[in-house]
Amino acid sequence: MRVFLYELITAGGLAAETESLSESLLAEGRAMIEAAAADFAALPGIEVDVLREARIPVTFPQSVITHRIESAAEHEAVFSDLAARADWTLLIAPETGGLLEQRARTVLACGGQLLGPDPATIAICADKQRTAEHLAAAGVPVPFGVRIEACEDLPADFPYPAVVKPIDGCGSQGIYRIDTFAERPPPVPYARRLEQQQPAVANATHSEQMTQRMLPRPAQQLGEVCYPSSVAVLAGPECRIPLPACSQYLSRDGRYQYQGGWGPLPEIKLREAEELALRAVAAFPAAVGFLGVDLVLGASRGRGKVIEVNPRFTTSYVGLRKIIDENIAGLLLDIVGNSQPTRPRARRRAIFAAHGGVRVDTLD
Repeated sequence: MRVFLYELITAGGLAAETESLSESLLAEGRAMIEAAAADFAALPGIEVDVLREARIPVTFPQSVITHRIESAAEHEAVFSDLAARADWTLLIAPETGGLLEQRARTVLACGGQLLGPDPATIAICADKQRTAEHLAAAGVPVPFGVRIEACEDLPADFPYPAVVKPIDGCGSQGIYRIDTFAERPPPVPYARRLEQQQPAVANATHSEQMTQRMLPRPAQQLGEVCYPSSVAVLAGPECRIPLPACSQYLSRDGRYQYQGGWGPLPEIKLREAEELALRAVAAFPAAVGFLGVDLVLGASRGRGKVIEVNPRFTTSYVGLRKIIDENIAGLLLDIVGNSQPTRPRARRRAIFAAHGGVRVDTLD
């Protein structure tokens, strides 16, 4: 079996970008593709292809076939060729500006097969407000929010404090806490650069839209301490299994920058988080592959809310692979192939940084 692993930044998807790449997104992307390549390469009978932009150092196992990319034109040609020849293509890319959806559509147009969600699911998940409305319609609890245009003033009748974020952002880019409607967040330059990079697939109006959403805070929405958490769900045609729920470290400066996490959560919180994540993924019945669900839990059971659904690998993968004994890549291939593997249990505790560093301890 041949698997094509693709992470947009390290693969040269922004090869024409003349400005500095986002250091945080580059670090997270590199950590994810290195971990995924190691796991797929460890599986018997699997041949792994990857792309690597010439200016970005990435470490892959010796058995991985690495295709060095020198230009944007070369990137497109090699991407299409590998996607057409692979049995599966796994995509890791920002949703910003329609990038992930565009890559997915290219894979299908080449006759390839996605080891991940379909373009329709990606399109919903890429729009954070649309995601919230989709989940709410399925009975999944989400924070209250409204959609605003970047040129609009903040609404005076919204229940502040609130969080303003790009509607298709990722990697904690462009997130700001807003205490009153008189405040005005700055623009999101990274999203604008991606928009300029991909004029054929991006929609300027879409990229400039921002969603304003209320996030749980002590004594505000949950009425108690809240716990930012994440759950990775492996989805197949016949079943879905969650990987152990983890906690997230977010900056406390009003920017909510992702700084890593730890896992697994304590048992009582772990089960609640996994149940909520499975409800969120069930709202996308056609989705297969790895989906990351970001959520918050309250001190009391039943007060949690889903923040967003990531239709791709998330940085938590780097820590999760150290927590369980099973090879996540193997589980993913089994579950999309209609097998129903046993839900993996946490065997170790891990603390992981956004740049990919992991410290592993034994469970108490």
